[in-house]
Amino acid sequence: MPQVNVHMLRGRTLEQKRTLIEELTRVMVDVAQADQEQVAVVLYEVEAENWGRGGISMAEAAVPAGEGTADVRGATVPPEALPR
Repeated sequence: MPQVNVHMLRGRTLEQKRTLIEELTRVMVDVAQADQEQVAVVLYEVEAENWGRGGISMAEAAVPAGEGTADVRGATVPPEALPR
């Protein structure tokens, strides 16, 4: 049974998560010839203060919505990936 594990910051809508599960399942079927009924997708949502990159927590690197990107020691993080 193939399993896809996704670790991401908390904050996606139910519809976004539903679409992500559907699309990841479709890709496993199309690319890996997996049986759709056997594909498991697990979404792990992590609070921003528990996720760090470049020595800085994502909560500390947060930029107010719509105000560009945060540069976390060379790793550019788009606003949609930051907590709101």
